[in-house]
Amino acid sequence: MTEIRLRIGFPDSAVEICRILRRHGKECYIVGGAVRDKLLGKEPHDIDIATDAVPDETERIFSSAGCRTYPTGKQYGTITVTCDGRNFFEVTTFRGEKYRRGSRKPEVTWGRSIREDLSRRDFTINAMAYDPIDGVLVDPFGGYEDLRNGIIRAVGDARERFSEDPLRIFRMCRFASVLGYEIDRDTFEAAKEKSDELSWIPMERKTEEFRKAFLKSESPSYFVDCLVKSGAMRHYMPEVYDMIGVQQPPPHMEDVYTHALIALDSIATKDYELRMAALLHDIGKPKVRRETRPYFPRHAEVSADMAEEMLRRTRHTSKEVRKIGVLVRNHMKVHELAPRTGRDARRLLRRLVKDGLEKEWVDEYIELVRADTKATLGLPRDRVEAVERGLELLSEWRNAPVDRRDLAISGRDLVELGVEPRKIGAILEKLVDYVVEDPSRNEREALLRRAAVLAKSMGALRKERTVR
Repeated sequence: MTEIRLRIGFPDSAVEICRILRRHGKECYIVGGAVRDKLLGKEPHDIDIATDAVPDETERIFSSAGCRTYPTGKQYGTITVTCDGRNFFEVTTFRGEKYRRGSRKPEVTWGRSIREDLSRRDFTINAMAYDPIDGVLVDPFGGYEDLRNGIIRAVGDARERFSEDPLRIFRMCRFASVLGYEIDRDTFEAAKEKSDELSWIPMERKTEEFRKAFLKSESPSYFVDCLVKSGAMRHYMPEVYDMIGVQQPPPHMEDVYTHALIALDSIATKDYELRMAALLHDIGKPKVRRETRPYFPRHAEVSADMAEEMLRRTRHTSKEVRKIGVLVRNHMKVHELAPRTGRDARRLLRRLVKDGLEKEWVDEYIELVRADTKATLGLPRDRVEAVERGLELLSEWRNAPVDRRDLAISGRDLVELGVEPRKIGAILEKLVDYVVEDPSRNEREALLRRAAVLAKSMGALRKERTVR
């Protein structure tokens, strides 16, 4: 077993956990992602600890040391420990585990050594253990070298690792994307062979991997393309494959799939909903494609409908479904309406808000349109500039009154004015149109006078009222 002497600066609160275990004759190692992140110069979010102490021993040892213990995963060998009330550590017995088909829960057996414990892990860069007392890195599978060379490699037999938990294929793609590493050839071939076993993995677990990748990766397209080429995407969003090879007319120089990947990578903000909208913004194009103009009629609407169905199927929240659907449905509006003036921008914002866009989503909407424009590789400079000018105007007028909620008066004011209840909504909508044309009109007395004129012309007054 390879042992490398080096000093890694873990917090003293974590080291103290190992001191206590060692005083009772037990082995103790910091393991997994915390070791990997420290070697990469990053601060880990969580520090996990492995020991040969079984759960009952762990509870007894730390209770006698004045620490608090919680049996958070005792059936799997995990006891959560805190000795200062601020820092919490999961202390887990050396173990092996195996996943039964159709089950999220692994069958667990206690291991006899740190090597056996590390051998059950997914990739070599996650299969290292650090002894903070002696300053020794335990690396039986070459993870330290793979980390230095930028390689994602399965521990031992890659086919066995993916059979134990097929979700590791998603994790393989995520680590490669987030770290910018290459995937070992044998590991990737094994993933392709085992990808069909993802059919029994719950959608929630796959979505969580998607979420982690999109929130952390500088190149989320690497993650998506890895899933596609490994076959894993067939068991998550198979519709993505339909975009491959679907050619688009000028100004496009790329097929729909490549366009989606470029748009995805053009989203600099690590925002999950925005990046998912970029991936799916043209998902409906293969379904509506025609050989004559318009080549992709109503593709934004069809893409939004498909995206919402896909997101519900993959167990996204209702908020995510709604927001992503709205962004996708409206991503062509700037191109279609081409705002050139402040009035044009306010009219566009009015339409977007009526179609469900929340004002706080304007930044995300602008970034999505910019990404879509950037991914249209042959778009002439004048059209790019026109879109950019429209987006600048939209940003400038983002807080303009374009909705009933923005008006200086409300339905209650119209009731007091004597307007029939069934006509209040129509009058408020006309007032919104009125202030969209000139925001300075959004003043209470001016709107009451305008409402009175509208109500009279529409025959909506219950009785005559004097407007001062």
